[in-house]
This record gives sequence, structure tokens and C-alpha cells, in this order.
Amino acid sequence: MALTDLHASSQASPQPPVVGKITFAPDNEEADIFKNESILACSLRLGIPHYHVCGRKGQCSTCRVFVAHGLANCSPRNTLERAMAQRLGFPPHLRLACQTKATRGEVVLKRPVLDHIDLKIILSANSRDISKSIGQEQRVAVVFTDMVGFTSFSAGIPYYDVAHLLNRYFHQMGEVVGEHHGQIIDYYGDGFLCVFGGYNKGTCPALMATKAALAMQEAMFQLNKYFMLLYGKIVQIRCGIAYGQAILGWLGAREAEKYSVVGEVVNAASRIEQYNKKLGTHLLVSDTVFEKIEDRAITGKVEKGATLRGLDKDYTLYEVLKLKDLT
Repeated sequence: MALTDLHASSQASPQPPVVGKITFAPDNEEADIFKNESILACSLRLGIPHYHVCGRKGQCSTCRVFVAHGLANCSPRNTLERAMAQRLGFPPHLRLACQTKATRGEVVLKRPVLDHIDLKIILSANSRDISKSIGQEQRVAVVFTDMVGFTSFSAGIPYYDVAHLLNRYFHQMGEVVGEHHGQIIDYYGDGFLCVFGGYNKGTCPALMATKAALAMQEAMFQLNKYFMLLYGKIVQIRCGIAYGQAILGWLGAREAEKYSVVGEVVNAASRIEQYNKKLGTHLLVSDTVFEKIEDRAITGKVEKGATLRGLDKDYTLYEVLKLKDLT
């Protein structure tokens, strides 16, 4: 592995023609780029530390760059780069510097791999299963679900019984989520987060999320019959749904990495779920969700100008009671 392996060129050779200008961030280095010169070769010519573990063979992703501006001014992916991009789920603007050339105009780049810690992370990503994407931006619907008053519900119930009933609850809710083309991403005590859309093409994420949330309410009604029989108690659930851009992919230390969703839409769904408590509702959706289901939604309360903690804009929230069957 070389960090400062300068691009070898003979001083006696004529300088190739300049085809464009390139800027490397966070180094803030600017330079002309020559015809047929790869981005990696240019950065090494400038003396910029730039990881390239496989020796410019397109067999790793340690030289990757994020094209912040001027993607159209770069060469299209070749066979080697296409294979790596498909394996790791690269979006169009994430490129292999050893295979990509700037062909004209201005190009602005960011180098995600900056030091030995980054290198360890990226090498781990290279060795993970093909299906484990490092992250792609997707439009998704995110659902946060929480039990109402679970602490008081579980009071006096043996710990093993609490674990058992939670596992039964998560199992049944997981089946509902899966039936509606969603995926549970994480658990938070007696609550969980699930996502709809992303890699499940051909569905409307907002609609499927709303259908799933309503089906979860029905599943909870049935599950309460079981809880009443065993413990003489019932519990209800609240759901909050938001729709928007998010990053989906595998995050975390290699020994404990998990499929995750990151973005403002996740925080919004969490805060919307909590807003149910203020309104006395059980299913609230954001205006971006409502826009997708407006022709089918039968609504109750509407809260305009809702302020959600930690978010810098106001929301209009809709209580969804059920969906019309338009078939």
C-alpha cells in the first residue's frame, strides 16, 4: 500500500494536453488534469495522500471519491468499476479514483478515506457479503411504533413472562411488516422502527407503511385477547409515519454491524409517534405521507403547525383511522 506514491512520469516526455480542472477536498488542492489521467494519478502527482490498496487495479474501493460537482465531466464507469459499484451498492456520484478520468470542465471531489481508521472501515466493507450495501440514498417511509404504558402493564409480571410476551409481540408485528413489504430495522425496548421502500421496488412506501400500521393495530387487538387471558391486562400501540430521503445500508463495527436507516425522516417518524400522546391518537402520519394516500385515507384529527423536537420546520399531522378500498 502506498500513501504518497507519486505518479511516475518522465520529465523528458512532453506534457499531455490539459482537459479540465480538478479540486480535491478536504485538501483544498486545485490542479489541471491531463488527458487520459485518472483521478488517482492526478492526486498522487500533487502529492496528496490517497489510499489505493490494490495498486490501481480496480479490485478494492479504498481510492473511492465522492464527486460533489461535475459528474457529467467524468468518464463513464468501465467494466472493473461497474463490478465494484454493483457489489458495494455505490450511488452514481461515488467513483473509483483509479478508474475514473476527468474528461472536461471542472470537477470537485471529496475523499472519504483519509486515514488508517477509515482504511480499516473500508476494508471491512470490501469483505462483507455482496448483499450488504454500504449505503444508498432512497425515498422511504419510516414507521416508529411504541407500546402505550408498557411499564405499568408489565408491573408484577415475572421477567421471563415479560420477555416471552415481547418476543410474541415482535414476532407477530414482524409478520405484519413483512406482509406489507417492509423491514424491521431496530428495536427500542417495547418499540421498534421499520422501513418501507428502498430496495422493494414497485410499491408505494407511504401507502404500504400506512397499511402496515393499521394492520399492526388489528394484530394488537388480537394479541390483547391473549394478554387478557394470561394477565388480565391489555396494551395499545402508537405509530408515527414519515416519508422522505434516507440512507439505507450496513452501519456499525464489523462485529456488530446491522442494516440501518439514517436521515431526518427517521427523527420525524420518532417525534410523530410521540405526538400521538399529545393528541390522544394512535396513528399519525406526516403531510408527505398524506400526500401519497390522500385519495384513500379516512382521517380524524388534523394538527397544523406541529413543532417536532429537534426538527427545524413545522409539520401538518394527520390521524389516519382507516383506508378506503379502491379496488
